[in-house]
Amino acid sequence: MRGYVQSIWLNHNYLNNFNINLSLLIIFVLLVSYSIFLNTKHQNLIINNDYYFSLLNISILIPYLFFCNSLFNFLFILEVISILIFYKFVVSKFWFNEKFSFFKKTNLLERVFSRNYINVLFFQYWVNFFSSVVLIISLINIMYLYGSTDFFFLNFINLVNNNNFLSNDLEFNIILWVSFFICFFLKVGLTPSHLFKIEIYKGIPFISIFFYTTFYFLGYFIFLTVFVQVYINSLKIFFYFFFIIFIIIGFFYTLFLLFDVSFTKAFFAYSTVVNTLAFISLLITNL
Repeated sequence: MRGYVQSIWLNHNYLNNFNINLSLLIIFVLLVSYSIFLNTKHQNLIINNDYYFSLLNISILIPYLFFCNSLFNFLFILEVISILIFYKFVVSKFWFNEKFSFFKKTNLLERVFSRNYINVLFFQYWVNFFSSVVLIISLINIMYLYGSTDFFFLNFINLVNNNNFLSNDLEFNIILWVSFFICFFLKVGLTPSHLFKIEIYKGIPFISIFFYTTFYFLGYFIFLTVFVQVYINSLKIFFYFFFIIFIIIGFFYTLFLLFDVSFTKAFFAYSTVVNTLAFISLLITNL
């Protein structure tokens, strides 16, 4: 983390060796994912230009998260990425090519899994909507209480409040930050709030699942680790108990549903849930 630091755009962004190396790591994973995506593309699928457009914008914005120096800038980028993810799901309804006789015989030119496709749009839209409302309310309260959304000032004021035994805002701060993180987990789709996206996995093709479970989740989970341990480390005592409760709920809920898998796409969803539980457990050991 040592090195030259440069603030950009009224201290909303900053550059140092640490976040530059993290963004290069994410870009490397992105290039590997794109190479696999292009080399394993099925020729019987017609992929429109809108799908590539959404992938390009998401690929640009996710590495940009690591350069955020304020909560306001982070939530703005998070909302834009959520809109692009929803847009990607909308254009992920691929059409089969008619020149393949197999799809003519099985009459798959009619839209397959149209009910699952509607479930994708329904769950993704309403989860994004309600989580965005709570995140905006949390941001307004944070700006009112702290007077700034800069990570440095948030840490400084929290450390002062933690050493002040006359502070009466402890319960309100706990509710504020816990609700903030619950909605952040819902919007990103981290465990155990990721379980509602099993219906989403059933309605999108395997190409979208591959990109969604590799580059998207890796970028967000690395940012979550940096966010908790570096950006707002003064609140990590709250996150410690919060993550433990999430892991217990996610572990038991996944254990009950793990043996009721009848779709391959649902299996990939549960696999992502189990991996995320393991990574959050490692994050707790660091806290």
